[in-house]
Amino acid sequence: MSHESAMAIQAWALPVVKPLAELDDSELVSAAADGSRDAFDVLVERHRRTVYQVCYRFVNNHEDATDLSQDVFLRAYRALRNFRGQSRLLKAIPAISQRGLRQAPLPVISGPPH
Repeated sequence: MSHESAMAIQAWALPVVKPLAELDDSELVSAAADGSRDAFDVLVERHRRTVYQVCYRFVNNHEDATDLSQDVFLRAYRALRNFRGQSRLLKAIPAISQRGLRQAPLPVISGPPH
C-alpha cells in the first residue's frame, strides 16, 4: 500500500470517541447541552451523593432529601438549554440546591404540640 493510499484511508477513518465515563465534567455538560441524555446521566451519577448530602443537611430526612435532590437535577437539566459554555453548570448546582430548598414546602409534623 502506498503512502498516499494510507493517507486516504486515514482521512476516511472515524474519529476515536471516548466512553462517557472517561469524559470530564465540562465535556459531559457540553454533550448534555447538545442533547445527550446519557452524558447527563453520568453527571447525575457522579454528583448525586454530594447533592443529596447538601439537601439532607437542610431537611434532615431521607425521603425529603431524595425528592429535593431529584428536583435539583431536574432544574439543572432544564438549565442546559440556556448553557452557553461560558459558565460552569456544575458550579451552579449548589445554588440550584439552595433555591430549591428555599422553595420547598415545609414538612408536615404530625403529633401533639409540645
